[in-house]
Amino acid sequence: DPFILLGQLSTVLYFSYFVAILPLASYLDNSLTDLSNKSELFLNKTN
Repeated sequence: DPFILLGQLSTVLYFSYFVAILPLASYLDNSLTDLSNKSELFLNKTN
């Protein structure tokens, strides 16, 4: 019985990685890249 619970928890964690965590990490990475590019443009305009 503990092996079934362990397998179920492992399955939930495995699929939640691809369904939730990976897209959120990608969105965060793109947002930070956009902010970095915008700040570079702003700094280049002021100089």
